Amino acid sequence: MIKNIYKHQLLYWHLELSSKCMLKCPRCPRTEKRGKYEVTEMSMDFIRRIFSQKVIAQAKIKKILLCGGQGDPIYNSSFLPIIEYFKQTTPSLSLAIVTNGSYKNKSWWQALSGLLNEHDSITFSVDGWDNDSNNLYRMNSNFESILTGLQTMATSKAKVRWSTIVFRFNQNHINTIKAIAQENGADFFDVTISNLF
Repeated sequence: MIKNIYKHQLLYWHLELSSKCMLKCPRCPRTEKRGKYEVTEMSMDFIRRIFSQKVIAQAKIKKILLCGGQGDPIYNSSFLPIIEYFKQTTPSLSLAIVTNGSYKNKSWWQALSGLLNEHDSITFSVDGWDNDSNNLYRMNSNFESILTGLQTMATSKAKVRWSTIVFRFNQNHINTIKAIAQENGADFFDVTISNLF
């Protein structure tokens, strides 16, 4: 049970559903400190126990960000059931998913698309304009599977974002990347200046 000792409204949560990730980004803590992070994930039972319908209502939770600092939330083995649980418990709850989007097939994306609604968003973190350029930083990513996810999610009710970190290798290709994002259904295109580089 969550104890709210300060009696503040618990409107916004950031959950690291998993430390699993298929990528090997050079500045990721999993790459920089290889072997120092235990591979973990939040279980469906843990989510049900912490975020009961009563807790969500009493805490007046409005938004949950599913984003990884050490992993990618979509690789949690219970990701789709967790999303389904949140949306069935509180359909108006806003879920904001941030992912690279690699290695999931169309049927998986269709299942996710069917769970999300107009309160939700998904951000694809992509820094290149093709597989080779995207792998300059997002090492071991798969550009085609990312585009499959983007195109499939573009048919959902959720808002779809494409977010690009500016690097030397892509700084002169931002308009090309933006055009690819728009052609594949992104509603928004974000450019990020990293503080790591």
